[in-house]
Amino acid sequence: MNKTFLKSIGILLLVSILSTIGYLSYFFLIGAPRTQARTYYNLGIAELDKDRDDSKEKAKEYFESGLKFWPENYISEELAKL
Repeated sequence: MNKTFLKSIGILLLVSILSTIGYLSYFFLIGAPRTQARTYYNLGIAELDKDRDDSKEKAKEYFESGLKFWPENYISEELAKL
């Protein structure tokens, strides 16, 4: 094996490791919290569609929980409407 081959394998491994670290960082720091916030938003909207007395209170709780995970404008706007 020559040095050029080993160098290219080393660069390949380094790029692979850095790409994996970057993806996992994005997923855990941004992707998962935004998904959780969107899930609570959807639960709040579904709760508002129900015809029950406590629907607004439950929807408000869902929206506030969503804002704790990730502050999104559409959640804040929906919470302000209540």
